This record gives sequence, C-alpha cells and structure tokens, in this order.
Amino acid sequence: MVVAVGILLLLGAVLVTATARWQASDVRDIIETLAPVLGVVTGAFVTYFFTRQASVAATEAAQTATDVAARTVSDANAQTERSRVLHNALTTAVTMVDENTGRLMRENPTIKAALEGR
Repeated sequence: MVVAVGILLLLGAVLVTATARWQASDVRDIIETLAPVLGVVTGAFVTYFFTRQASVAATEAAQTATDVAARTVSDANAQTERSRVLHNALTTAVTMVDENTGRLMRENPTIKAALEGR
C-alpha cells in the first residue's frame, strides 16, 4: 500500500509540474502516456481493499464453523458418555434385586430396550 501511495504521489507531482510548465497539448500527451500506469495503480488499490475485506470475512466464517463443529463433537461425546453411565447404572440396579424382581425388570419393555442399547 505504501508503494502504491508513493506511485500516486509521484504521478501527481509529475502532472502538477507538467501543468505548471507546459501547454495543454503537452500535458494531454503526458496524461495519455501515464494513463495505463494510473489504471494499474487504481486497480491495485481497489483489489487490495476489496480482497482484504473478503479475506477477513472468509476467515471469520471458517473460524465460526470450526467452533460450531468442535462444540457439536464435544456435545456428542458427552451424550455418549452419559448413555454409557446410565446403561451401567441400570445394569447394576437390575443385578442387585432378587431373582424374580430382576426377571420382571428385564421383561419390562422400557428396561429391556435400555439394556439392549436400543
């Protein structure tokens, strides 16, 4: 950016000096000669600022997506661990009761589904 500003200042100085010293037809010739350089510098400014903005927006969107994915994985792991703990607690509870009650508990559809992991 510093280089582009320097080039613009140089071009401006050349044009101001030319306007002060030469006639309109000579200045027109110089402007025609410098027009491609002015176009490149102007295009560089526009490209720099618009690309920078898009790059920042894309980086922020990618970071947000990464954070959401990490939270989702963390929540899924926590749910899996919670399910494992509940399954182990239910299995332990069923084994602690007498045989008849244990059989009735294992035949209960809700408990049966939990023990089978459905």
